[in-house]
Amino acid sequence: MNDPHIGWRTEFRSMEMQLTDFENAAFTVFIVLLTRVILVFDLNLYIPISKVDANMQRAHSRNAAVSGKFFFRRHMAPLDEGDDGYGVKYSSMFKRVGSVPANLDSLEEEEDVDGVSERRRTASYAAGSSEENSYEEMTMEEIMMGKGEYFPGLIPLVGAYLEHIQCDVITKARIDEYLDLIKKRATGELVTTASYLRTFVRNHPKYEKDSVVSNEIGHDLLNLCKEIGEGTRHAPELLGDFKIRPIVVDGAYDKKLDSARITNEKLLNLLDRYTNRAGFSAGE
Repeated sequence: MNDPHIGWRTEFRSMEMQLTDFENAAFTVFIVLLTRVILVFDLNLYIPISKVDANMQRAHSRNAAVSGKFFFRRHMAPLDEGDDGYGVKYSSMFKRVGSVPANLDSLEEEEDVDGVSERRRTASYAAGSSEENSYEEMTMEEIMMGKGEYFPGLIPLVGAYLEHIQCDVITKARIDEYLDLIKKRATGELVTTASYLRTFVRNHPKYEKDSVVSNEIGHDLLNLCKEIGEGTRHAPELLGDFKIRPIVVDGAYDKKLDSARITNEKLLNLLDRYTNRAGFSAGE
């Protein structure tokens, strides 16, 4: 616990700020759920760092979310062993989806040894084999929704996790709205923020197709972002059928917060009033 060496860390890189709270919530919730999916289902998403760098470069290309391809790991879970007649053949365990009942509860019964689950330690693939750590180029739609019988897609995995934890109906309905937005962005049914703003500038009557965003265009662009963010302008190309409820100032908390340090006596009086409340004393 007191070791100053932090060891290895894995992180999701910060996302760009979106125009609406709904979009920001969608991507944030998706990332959090994806971390749970990786931990609970014991998935492995490692690829060489050189391919991560290549992906970052490709992401800067125009319309990369729809037309671009990115390096991604082929097999996120242990492989099943088979025999093709010429030697050992390894196939994805996800190939069995639909053919045998899935028993997600068994994942909780496995014992971890040094952070590695029993399932992964006893997997049939040969450690260090080329197929074990293979990767390939995938579109964002394939990464999100799946490819072939060997790669189920991140969104279906999130759905499986939500069912595994018995997510309540109300929460599931909101999460489904978030996942639907991400899916439609990946498939191109909805445009990305970059594409939406680029189209606005290119179609602006003052744009002279010289790659110059004048003060007037910039002013109108910022007003566009403000109106979409506040819910006074609907952008179906960006948000689909989901409409942002207008943000209003009525009822906003406008009391200036007191920054003065509290005295010990006042703190004790406040705590005394709080701890003597009926609900608190009843253990509610």
